[in-house]
Amino acid sequence: MRNRHGPLVVYFEDNGIVKAFRNLPSVKLVNVTHLNLLQLAPGGHLGRFVFGTFHTAAVQKKDYFLPTTKIANPDFKCLINSSEIQAVVRPAGPKIHKRPWTQHKNPLTNKLVLFRLNPYAKTLARDGGLVRECGRSYGW
Repeated sequence: MRNRHGPLVVYFEDNGIVKAFRNLPSVKLVNVTHLNLLQLAPGGHLGRFVFGTFHTAAVQKKDYFLPTTKIANPDFKCLINSSEIQAVVRPAGPKIHKRPWTQHKNPLTNKLVLFRLNPYAKTLARDGGLVRECGRSYGW
């Protein structure tokens, strides 16, 4: 079972934000200068809800920007159905309905399955070599 972590609040200046969030369960607060990867993605799993009070680039680290959204238009339905995307995507193929399970057949009672499993059984059946322990044949 995986550990579930609550939201992470990232702040640059503590203007009472620590006192505001300290009583909320599972909400973690971290300063931008003390931010690390395990707090952003605990256990290596991406997708933790992170929000903060930052508006500019980091001061302590050169050329470092906090994560921002990579997509400008969040309307995925409109985006996927656009002509630019549809020109590149290959057409959908026919639906293949597979059985969720196959019926298992007993090779001792079904000779076609027995011959598929053991091709030499056909020769043995022709020569009368398939005999049970009690002396009776298989009846083919």
